Amino acid sequence: MFYEFARVVQEVSPAICIGENVRGLLSHEKGKTLQGMISILDEIGYNVVPVQVLKAINYKVPQKRERLILVGIRKDIDVKYEYPKPSKKI
Repeated sequence: MFYEFARVVQEVSPAICIGENVRGLLSHEKGKTLQGMISILDEIGYNVVPVQVLKAINYKVPQKRERLILVGIRKDIDVKYEYPKPSKKI
C-alpha cells in the first residue's frame, strides 16, 4: 500500500504528506522497511521529519492504540514541523 501512497504523493505533490501505520513498523525487518519508505519519500522530493509513535487517547480520540506517524515536507518548502502536544486530560 505504501507504494501507492508514494505514487499519489509524487503525482499530486502536496506541501506536506502524512502517513500512519502500526508501531511494529519500527522493528519490521530490523527497521529496513521504514528506512526504505523514508528513502522513497526522499527520492520523490520530501524530507521526512523524525518519526514518532503517538497514542490516540492522548489526543482526545477514544482509542488506546498507538500509531506510527510519518510526516514528509516537500523539499522546496522551508518549514519546521512540530507534532501536536498531547492533551493533559484523558
